[in-house]
Amino acid sequence: GWSNLGNTLTPTETIEVGETSYTKKKCYLKAVRLEPPCASAWSHLGNALTSSDSIKVGDASFTKEACYLRALEIDPQCASAWSNLGAGLQSTTEAVKVGGVSYTQKTCYIRALEIDPRCPSTWYNLGLIIEPTETVKIGEAIIAPKNCFINSLEISPRSAG
Repeated sequence: GWSNLGNTLTPTETIEVGETSYTKKKCYLKAVRLEPPCASAWSHLGNALTSSDSIKVGDASFTKEACYLRALEIDPQCASAWSNLGAGLQSTTEAVKVGGVSYTQKTCYIRALEIDPRCPSTWYNLGLIIEPTETVKIGEAIIAPKNCFINSLEISPRSAG
């Protein structure tokens, strides 16, 4: 409930539940506090944080990246956490360790698409970072940048990007 409520709010919107006001971030925080093993709630909480934010959950503080890593500890198949983790990396050469393996933006996006190929923003983001003459393998398919944008548009035809 709390994570889904957060999904309905804009970043600046608040909603009253009982006598308490909740923002998108507070909804996700409530979700991870009530159900700590919920990977999607951790991924959403990471999305609600800015790159300079840190939020306390229990005795630990979590940054945006730490929320995505926590989501992947809980569920390594959480495609949104992989995509968000890739988007949060500052460059195509920066890497982050997940389960002892280093991942770059590209490999995070590839991992996300191997899990869930129906995410238009992940296809779009992958298309932006691979070189025009480069190809990547996702499952059995060999993908060029133009295929990334085509896949994104086939899923979400109204995207202007």
